[in-house]
Amino acid sequence: MFESWWDWLQVPENREVLYLIGAAVAAVIGAGWAVFTFVFSRRSGDGGVSSSDHSIASGRDTTIGGDVHSGAPPRRKRRRG
Repeated sequence: MFESWWDWLQVPENREVLYLIGAAVAAVIGAGWAVFTFVFSRRSGDGGVSSSDHSIASGRDTTIGGDVHSGAPPRRKRRRG
């Protein structure tokens, strides 16, 4: 049985058909996964970003606590002496 598959695979036209079938299967699986994650990510919560005075919380389980600054850090005054 293995020899018959090997002989079939030696023909270049058969390999091209196999490549096309493999690419089509991979594309369908990828598209299905994209649709699945899109549909079910909408149901699992708001997925947005919220902020308060001293913290930022993103969609699910990421939370940053403490002072949050955006942009360049504040300049410190130099002491002379």
